[in-house]
Amino acid sequence: MPLMNGRPNGDAALSPAKRALLEKLRHAETAAAPAIPRLTSGGPFPLSYAQERVWFADRLAPDRRVFNLVAAVRRVSFTSAGEVERLLAGIVARHDVLRTSIRMDGEEPRLYVADTVPIRVPLHDRSAERDAGPDEIARHAALATGMREYDLENAPLWRVELVKLPGDEMMVVIAAHHVIMDGTSFQRFGFEIGGLLPAAEPPVRFADFTSWQREQAGSGGFEAELSYWRERLRDLPAPLELPFDRRRTARLSLDGATIGVPLPAPTVDAVRALGRELGATPYLTLLACFVALLHRWTGERDVVIGSSTSGRTRPEVEHVLGVFNNVTVLRTRIDRAMTFRALLDRVREGATEGFGHQDVPYEYLVRELAGGADGLLTVCFNMPTDQATPHMLDLPISLDGSHFDLTAHVRAEPDGGLRMEFEYSSELFDEDTVRRLLDQYAGLIGELLAEPDRPVATAHMPVSVTGAAHPADVRPLPELVLAQARRTPRATAVISGGDSLSYAELAHRARATAAALRARGVRAGTAVGVRLERGLDLPVAVLGTWLAGGVYVPLDPALPDERTRLILAETGAVLVDGPLDGEPAVGTTETGPGPGDPAYVIYTSGSTGRPKGAVVTHAGIANRVLWAVREHGFGPADRMLHKTRSSFDAHVWELLAPLVSGGAVVMAPPGAEEDPEAMLRAVAEHRVSVLQVVPSVLTLLAEVSWSACTRLRLLFCAGESLYAELCRRVFARRPGIRIVNTYGPTECAIDVSAHVVDPAQVAGPIPIGRPIDGLRLSLLGRDGAPVPLLAPGDLYVAGPAVGLGYLGRPGLTAEAFVPDPAGGGERLYRTGDRARMGADGVLEFLGRRDHQVKINGYGWSRARSRRPCSATAPSGRPPSPPGTGA
Repeated sequence: MPLMNGRPNGDAALSPAKRALLEKLRHAETAAAPAIPRLTSGGPFPLSYAQERVWFADRLAPDRRVFNLVAAVRRVSFTSAGEVERLLAGIVARHDVLRTSIRMDGEEPRLYVADTVPIRVPLHDRSAERDAGPDEIARHAALATGMREYDLENAPLWRVELVKLPGDEMMVVIAAHHVIMDGTSFQRFGFEIGGLLPAAEPPVRFADFTSWQREQAGSGGFEAELSYWRERLRDLPAPLELPFDRRRTARLSLDGATIGVPLPAPTVDAVRALGRELGATPYLTLLACFVALLHRWTGERDVVIGSSTSGRTRPEVEHVLGVFNNVTVLRTRIDRAMTFRALLDRVREGATEGFGHQDVPYEYLVRELAGGADGLLTVCFNMPTDQATPHMLDLPISLDGSHFDLTAHVRAEPDGGLRMEFEYSSELFDEDTVRRLLDQYAGLIGELLAEPDRPVATAHMPVSVTGAAHPADVRPLPELVLAQARRTPRATAVISGGDSLSYAELAHRARATAAALRARGVRAGTAVGVRLERGLDLPVAVLGTWLAGGVYVPLDPALPDERTRLILAETGAVLVDGPLDGEPAVGTTETGPGPGDPAYVIYTSGSTGRPKGAVVTHAGIANRVLWAVREHGFGPADRMLHKTRSSFDAHVWELLAPLVSGGAVVMAPPGAEEDPEAMLRAVAEHRVSVLQVVPSVLTLLAEVSWSACTRLRLLFCAGESLYAELCRRVFARRPGIRIVNTYGPTECAIDVSAHVVDPAQVAGPIPIGRPIDGLRLSLLGRDGAPVPLLAPGDLYVAGPAVGLGYLGRPGLTAEAFVPDPAGGGERLYRTGDRARMGADGVLEFLGRRDHQVKINGYGWSRARSRRPCSATAPSGRPPSPPGTGA
């Protein structure tokens, strides 16, 4: 919480001349209005609205020191504590808030003003310390004073202490609780102690103001202003979705921090030059840049933020200490193709109008318009107009805290420069993220000022696009399996219990099945429904279907009969529910399918309505399988467990990856996918080296011993979010294992991205990684343009993995498979998922736009299920990305 470095901006939207004119007009208006009466009663008195907000927050805060204000004033002329105490006696007598405590009066907090309070100024002699430099000693001494808590029921709620530093330098430390002073008052308190302001008696007390403010609210005095705000804030958008590192909880704490960087000197010059050209203050110019930044981060064209004001709209309170500060709501609607020049005009109009209606306390506005909800705002922008006097306030101390998700502060430096600071909630952001966001802000300021007539949406920012889409230079998988059979005909290809097939036997039986299917009328593009349990016949049927030119339609025997009939009817599939007898054609050339031909049709879970048949090409599935083989070193020594039910597309690559690399696929026994001990027995018995599971199943596997799984080297996780704690348990069970977290929608050949988990850096939600070979992943905003790096966006896929669409559903296909907004004729798949991209190009999954979650690999819509359900993962686990179930 930056302190004693400036009065919050009230009229900073205006030029100095216009501000002076406005002050005259306000004084004329308030002179004609009834004066704030000076009360004769001794109290107790009501709290101001801003003060009440601080008091409530203080009671809820885990660490109440976040409301401590503290500053150190070095090189002062005081020589004794008594000298400071005599000075303070006059200041305390003038300002009732320095004699105020807050206690409950029935069910309401009230101000109790004492006639006198003890004034003691301790003197700490640290002049003999040599372990650190003077600056560090001064800071440590100031923090020691500032970090002490206050008892709000006992005045005084402030402290002043003297510190003697090395070299006989004297420093005064000033501290107070925010419940009795806002930033402007705290600065004035320091100025009065330093003798920089005259010792004038204010015409009213702070308690007079709080009583008047409450009377105004109770008698309809704010009604005219409130009518304006009701209209101005009608149909507010949802809170801005910033590039958070963590998801918002029901109630955030005030834990926060502040980081800052100086704005480059050429940019500062540009801010002032453009301001002179357009008649805009630096506050307005930088506010417009911040609105543009929020628009680019969120894609929101209706941007609502707050800006602090001093709240001293009455001349009687100009020199009164207390809590007057207010927050004005600034709403800016951004048109498509709006230039920065036009945006600046609109921001100026909104700010000038908003500050003209700032008499209504923000807390009162929230109560009246939001029904007492937490607030209307999550983001603020401030630029203090009164800057610190360098020799007086040269060591401001900041105690970490944040009252909003993000607050941008722009501060004038003594040398004429500008410093940008982001105060942020540490529950939502990591420091590294905020530093990058701050860099983006600085960069965008330069871009916008350099070309003010350029559309804001096109100003250069690092964007969230990774990978490069290009056609898959691969042959279809059936060709590759047959080629492997020619190279290693006697090697074991398929294992099921005590039975097995060699590559030569697999190839022979697949050709025989293809001949039998052709005899039944299967031609290129004919759907073949395969309804088989795991066993030797399943890979034979799949390869035979493809060699016949058919399209594989998996029919899980566990599916309800009604759903099986629906799929058969919609696809017109030829049914295969057992081994087929046939003789391979002799003397004919096997042409097989082409890369662009459909390979299989997988039906989605149908949790949100009628199931959809997603059509995937041979190029797509071959690209996915061969990426895994290359990237993770599949070879003849590998055996992969096939245990995924055929309802899920993952079973396709479980079958094919070993068969194109000379390894063997091991068919898990019935029910093993639901029995962790049975699954690990199969892994151990058959020396399995590669396994894929969903994290909820992996959670169960981590509960049993892996000691017999001596060959297991590679573990793929998909279909649900993977979390760090589970990865640590797996690494403990099997040191040296490689865990690969993959992500992908059914419509895009199983997986489109992957991330190898580093055992040395396992923390937080495991990312979904970078695109696999040949694919491009883009995060786009509502306007179809790539969102800036770190900003959340809608995830789109380009490249050979993108399927042909939904079988027989042209309307749904057109909605999900869309032309690339950037042009070039490429098709993108709109996943419906939200993600964000880190500076390293790694993607983090954020959730479904339609609020669907995955449970044990199945997609479920929250809108269809109102009752809570339990999950196997610990609480706080991130939502699951839809895609592969296993």
